Amino acid sequence: MFEDIRTLFTEIRAMAAAFDRLDTLEPAEKARELIRLRRDYSAKNTKAATLVETRICGPLERVSDAQPLLRRYREMVNEARAAVATHQAQWPAMKIESDSESYHLSVHQISAMQAAHLAWKVDTFLPEAERLLAVRTDSVDANQR
Repeated sequence: MFEDIRTLFTEIRAMAAAFDRLDTLEPAEKARELIRLRRDYSAKNTKAATLVETRICGPLERVSDAQPLLRRYREMVNEARAAVATHQAQWPAMKIESDSESYHLSVHQISAMQAAHLAWKVDTFLPEAERLLAVRTDSVDANQR
């Protein structure tokens, strides 16, 4: 389970480079590729969020020690969703050529935020969630004896 989630987070992190490579494409191809990347990005994020919510957050809901971790994870998810939604609303595919400098600044801000969030999720959230789930499982096993 945790490896599947780590893999998705790694794939999402790698997408930043794909967005940066859009600059090398002609405008029409750039627009098509941007739409494809946005869909792929959304699908991967949705899959990762679903896995985390069902396999990690759900089981940890009643673990009091897990609440700060879950709260921070959900704050980051909501912050990223809002930032991406705002960016995509401000920058439809056909508009990015009209002010490419501002568009690139926006992309880099989103990429930096996403990189920081993903680093925290991989380096802090997943290991701590794994530890808490193991403690929870051990407690449940001990209570069943």
